[in-house]
Amino acid sequence: MSKAASIVTDAPSQGKPAGPQAKALNYDRVDIALAIGFVLALGASAFELKTLTGLPAHPLLLHIPVIFAPLLGIAAIAFTVKPEWRKRYGIAYAIGALATMAGTGMAAAVGEAFKESSDQAREGLRAAGAALVAGGPESAEAKAIQRHADLGGAARVVVFALVVAIMIQIAIDRNVVPAIAKRFANARAPLAVALSALTIVLAAGAAGVVTAAGHAGAKVTFGQEGRPGGDAADRQGDRDFSQPPGVPVRDDD
Repeated sequence: MSKAASIVTDAPSQGKPAGPQAKALNYDRVDIALAIGFVLALGASAFELKTLTGLPAHPLLLHIPVIFAPLLGIAAIAFTVKPEWRKRYGIAYAIGALATMAGTGMAAAVGEAFKESSDQAREGLRAAGAALVAGGPESAEAKAIQRHADLGGAARVVVFALVVAIMIQIAIDRNVVPAIAKRFANARAPLAVALSALTIVLAAGAAGVVTAAGHAGAKVTFGQEGRPGGDAADRQGDRDFSQPPGVPVRDDD
């Protein structure tokens, strides 16, 4: 008899047979897979991938949080209001949440690396005696880039907290820890209400901060932040978007 089978409980659970004797844990292969997935997603979220198919990774990976974080926020609110939907689609919901956490963390991590490389490039140009280089420590563009980086870091934290709340909800639905699941059995119980409220707040916060971070990054990239007058490198057709913001583009005219 496997360890998982030896610790089933007599409490009803999602997709798991009830056993004759209550135990501390009640898990199956799906629960183990989700736990491993959480660990892998957490590890992936700290991975700094500088390039992807020869291109800077950040502009490519940022599409994951920009698209999936708001969708996850909407799903989290809907599944909190309608817990029967969460119990029906909990596994797919968990997979989507873990993928969003991994993608958001990776986008933030590579964004930090991308910012550091652009800072080093500007410093190198100054050291070489280049003409005025945009994006100095006190420039409007540098402040805009820093704001984008700060929002990206906040997005990583808020999405992580949201995913933790979602995984707790799913674990309760699946009766992984019967003693805890019993406390949340009544949806109107204070603990259940508090968890639901926290999940909704985090869902709205995750969607909002990811959207704000993406908007701030887009303004920097397309020259709408930190370049009041606009310069030759920002005119349509002149800006080299393969270069980090703030690094001047050579004008041969």
